[in-house]
Amino acid sequence: MIERHEGRQQIVCDSCPTSFPETYADADFRIMIAEAKAKGWRISQVKPEGNPRDTSDLFGAAPRIAGKERQPYTHTCPACRFKPQPQGRLM
Repeated sequence: MIERHEGRQQIVCDSCPTSFPETYADADFRIMIAEAKAKGWRISQVKPEGNPRDTSDLFGAAPRIAGKERQPYTHTCPACRFKPQPQGRLM
């Protein structure tokens, strides 16, 4: 998530309380995103709840409805991004 306070903003991980160490002015939003990605953060758009008849599985994106708000993004720190996934047993 993006935390905003008194004209400054900072990226916070959605999975843990870690935050990106730098704060940025509101005008530097693109710089903040680029620097976080360069340091291993994953910032990706949340896939909207789809209609069972949509074409996102074929074309990679669900159609955007005019006037509808943009979908939120997830923010994942490098520690959570590279955390080993639990492996189940087959037998």
